[in-house]
Amino acid sequence: MTTSNSLGLTPRGGRIDFSFDSAEFRATEFGAVWLTDDPHGPLAVFLELGPGIEIPAHSHDSNYVTVVISGSLQVGRTWFGPGSVRVQERGSVYGPSRTGPVGVQVAVFYDDRNGLPDQYAKASDREALADFMEALGKFARQEAPMPTFSATP
Repeated sequence: MTTSNSLGLTPRGGRIDFSFDSAEFRATEFGAVWLTDDPHGPLAVFLELGPGIEIPAHSHDSNYVTVVISGSLQVGRTWFGPGSVRVQERGSVYGPSRTGPVGVQVAVFYDDRNGLPDQYAKASDREALADFMEALGKFARQEAPMPTFSATP
């Protein structure tokens, strides 16, 4: 298996090790691991978001699994805490989503890295976030560095 990552970590013995507390992760509060060289291969994303961030209703062009590591995440009317797992089918709309009062740390596993950019349900959200989603798609395809979340409206 060929792996690469956005954290600048050198694979050793066929693996990449880090934690949410590692200096590499703390520097950006974001990390990604591409699990193969296949342009439609799986992608693992590790993310920390602050409190009260709302993400409009959207879908993804990939099946994916979200695991809440710490904090909490509300999706629709349901709250997910540490250890919670959500499995979302490709193309199914969900949300809005909101981070809890202390934020959230999640691990998200996409079966197709091209499904990472959000496909917003409302035209106004698609328009407002188009540039960021385009940049996120380029990142998922390893064509550009990770765009900063501060770039979102």
